[in-house]
Amino acid sequence: MIYKLQDIANKLNAELIGDGNLTITGINPLQSASEQDLSFFSPKTEKNTKDLLKIATTKTIGAVLVKKYIPEIKSPQIITANPLHAIIGLASLFHKKPPQPTGIHPSAIIHATAKLGTNVSVGALAVIGEKVVIGDNTTIHPHVVIYPFAQIGNNCVLHASSVIREYVKLGNNCLIQNGTVIGSDGFGYVPDTQTGHKRLVHIGTVELEDYVDVGANTTIDNGMIGKTKIGFGSKLDNLVQVGHNVQIGKACLLCAQVGISGSSVIGNNVVLAGQVGVADHTTIGDNTRAGAQSGIPSDIPANLDVMGYPAIPASNWRRVQVIIKKLPELLKRLHELEKKVLKTPLIIFLIGLTILTACSGNTAQKKGIFTKSIYTDEQIFEYAQKSYADEDYNIAINNYNELLDSYPTSKFAITAELKIADAYFLDENYLEAQYAYEQFIANHPWNSNLPYVRHRLGLCFLKQYNDELREQLPILTALKHFQEVITLHPESEYAAQSSIEIEHCRNMLADYELQVAKFYLKQNERTAALKRLSYIQNFYSDTQTVLLAKQLLEKKFTPEEIEASRQVSNKIVRDKLQTLIPAVPTVIQQ
Repeated sequence: MIYKLQDIANKLNAELIGDGNLTITGINPLQSASEQDLSFFSPKTEKNTKDLLKIATTKTIGAVLVKKYIPEIKSPQIITANPLHAIIGLASLFHKKPPQPTGIHPSAIIHATAKLGTNVSVGALAVIGEKVVIGDNTTIHPHVVIYPFAQIGNNCVLHASSVIREYVKLGNNCLIQNGTVIGSDGFGYVPDTQTGHKRLVHIGTVELEDYVDVGANTTIDNGMIGKTKIGFGSKLDNLVQVGHNVQIGKACLLCAQVGISGSSVIGNNVVLAGQVGVADHTTIGDNTRAGAQSGIPSDIPANLDVMGYPAIPASNWRRVQVIIKKLPELLKRLHELEKKVLKTPLIIFLIGLTILTACSGNTAQKKGIFTKSIYTDEQIFEYAQKSYADEDYNIAINNYNELLDSYPTSKFAITAELKIADAYFLDENYLEAQYAYEQFIANHPWNSNLPYVRHRLGLCFLKQYNDELREQLPILTALKHFQEVITLHPESEYAAQSSIEIEHCRNMLADYELQVAKFYLKQNERTAALKRLSYIQNFYSDTQTVLLAKQLLEKKFTPEEIEASRQVSNKIVRDKLQTLIPAVPTVIQQ
């Protein structure tokens, strides 16, 4: 589609600064926009602003939607209150839809008693059963099967290979994606001595209210008695399973692979992230959100964010995960404490414990562990920042967590999450820091701090390397995260730092291989030693260790042995390179 820039501005009821006769043929982000594209300038952070402004001022772009006029941008500008929302609203103008079925295809099979509204389109090999009712302007794509007595509303779209079972009712403006089955038999059986399990007859149905979207290969079971119901405006992703007699409220979002067991009740505006499982006969209150892979075995009240299995408040779940990873260390410390206590007279121990408790209480009063009933989010954040600056990291972490618990939607919440990770890192609690950084990446996949976070995450693994145990997995994992910084954020300041760390990691890995080779030589296991040394030459040829490996090879092995081992090592490197350390630069001698 082609539109004049002035026409686009008129549709938005917005001010245009620039040539209104310029033709626009598409929509693209600034990074890939061309001379005939419409783009938008909607930064989220100061750094993001600088990056986007650099692109917008150095490229020739058809036009840019902006919140306010930016003199540095030479392209025409449309002034609108929310550029991102505006561009989303315009997207339909430029969407190139594939040809849609029109009219009734000759190969479609339509029962004589079926009633089709005006302007209904039915594609090739679609099957419409007895007494089916289809509303006006509805499109039935090829290979759709609609069982007898089903009702389809106005303006619906049923994509190829979807199945609508008997007595199912779809409201108006519903969108059914490919492979979806609505109204399949519910999963209900009782033990039977002859057949193992006897199938229960489900005589209910399914009802979708208006504006319900159902993703590809989703299944919605009919009710055993009564109906399974999806409320107005709810959206179901691909591969969602809705059991018999489930009631889903209005404007809910069910992401991929969500499973809801029979007779559960889901309130309005509920969000269930990917792979959430809901047990049967469970009630979830309005406005509740469940994080990915959460398991919900019992009722959840309204207005709550939950995670984990069994699902608990998200703030508690984050703390539990930190504790779980810390359990081996805590158990070791507990055993050490038990030994000390057994060697200490009980009275001295109790006196000491009393003193510590009193001191702890005084400290808490001095340091200020805030409660949500008294302090604002800004007050808690300011005190946490002060504790952080004073290197009192435990108090800082407590206050940042208090902020997240009491004010999860605060403008300081994201900064608090990052500061918790940094506090653990600076306090040398690298396991907790690792988890906190990982959670930050999962929670904020587009945050501008991700280069820094990924670099710090690599350092966490590197710091956990135990030279005595010589376990290489922490180094390999650190290497992976440093490489992600370079690959995903090549322009960031942390890319150069990560390159240095990669070199450091590779030197450590090469040194480990050399030490193993020397050990094999002492054990007179020449073949194993030769493989290790050849591996260093091929996989770590850019490290300092390769010279030592070469000297050892020439000293201990013949040229024929070295050449034979080199060929084998090259093959191993080529086969395992991508699975061992994806995208890490290597040099292979040919």
